[in-house]
Amino acid sequence: MGIYFATDIDRINNEYMPRLNLEIGRYINYSKLESMLSTQTLFFCNASRFDDEYEGEIPLEFFDGWAQQSEENYRRLNELKSHVYVPYVTCWTPYKTGNTKM
Repeated sequence: MGIYFATDIDRINNEYMPRLNLEIGRYINYSKLESMLSTQTLFFCNASRFDDEYEGEIPLEFFDGWAQQSEENYRRLNELKSHVYVPYVTCWTPYKTGNTKM
């Protein structure tokens, strides 16, 4: 456990506290936008339903230097955990004026 000075706490708070004036955006079709606005709710997708088969996968480079048994144990733990813990996500990004991709 570290010792933090007031300046450290201020820096940490400024770095990780949400900014209330931050504009965010996301790709969304019109019917989902209309639903979100009319119900005042956000949609969270079950992460196991992503189309990208590699989404949420552990990169092979992560295991560089690991013993084979340690890697197998880690993968098995994640496999077992996936049956108990299912993350739901909603993806947003900071909006920048003139971002043609958004």
